[in-house]
Amino acid sequence: MFGNVAKGRKPLRLIDIAGGSGSVVERATNSLGERLEELACVDLSPSAMKLLEQRFPGVHAVVADARDTGLESGRYDVVTSQFGMEYAGLDSIDEMMRLARGRRPACNARPSPRWRHTSAMQRELLRRCESLRRRTSLTRR
Repeated sequence: MFGNVAKGRKPLRLIDIAGGSGSVVERATNSLGERLEELACVDLSPSAMKLLEQRFPGVHAVVADARDTGLESGRYDVVTSQFGMEYAGLDSIDEMMRLARGRRPACNARPSPRWRHTSAMQRELLRRCESLRRRTSLTRR
């Protein structure tokens, strides 16, 4: 899951959106270990965040809506969401992009059997990522 990210050397700040019980947090910890300068997780469920804190001491657990986390813009090098967008809706994509440092996200949309409109969500995610890439590359010239 973190193959390309794990190849780098610099410290990373990672946040998982709608992280629930912490399966992405666990993978990040196992794959990136010492490189994680900051590891955070957002979920709407207070009980999920409480369990996450018990399971992974040191992880910054935030109870918030994936569509509006209230966290600092551009703070995170890596922003993940395993199934969160499917439940939170398209506005969560904009929030994930806002949280990403440099606003140049790597998008990886995969179908999920949990949500019947996944293909529409994938298309919209990819459209927004491409639009953001174009805007970012135009402003950097």
